[in-house]
Amino acid sequence: MIQQLEKILIGSTFKRINISEIKSLLIIVPPRDEQDAICKSIDLSLKVYNTATSKLEREIELLREYRTRLIADVVTGKLDVREASKSLPEVHALDNSEEITDIDEEIEAVDDEIEVSP
Repeated sequence: MIQQLEKILIGSTFKRINISEIKSLLIIVPPRDEQDAICKSIDLSLKVYNTATSKLEREIELLREYRTRLIADVVTGKLDVREASKSLPEVHALDNSEEITDIDEEIEAVDDEIEVSP
């Protein structure tokens, strides 16, 4: 397409093109079954990421609720912060590499289904 545009663009400092010339450009479009396979792959990729995003958003919401409740308990005196700090669990980094690997495998499986026509 770039070669087509270079041939029909007019002007030395400000390149322009007519709408009729744009309509005459040749565009390569894959066969319908290949388009469908590409869409399926994209949909699967987005579904996996949207699911992960939804789970994380829910976790954030729950943490905010917990924080609000915790603050209220401290302010009202229902919770002695000194005692609570002694029983806090250790914080460990999240290891989600296995989940990411599973996602990558699902995407590869769909990509393998896509056959590119010669």
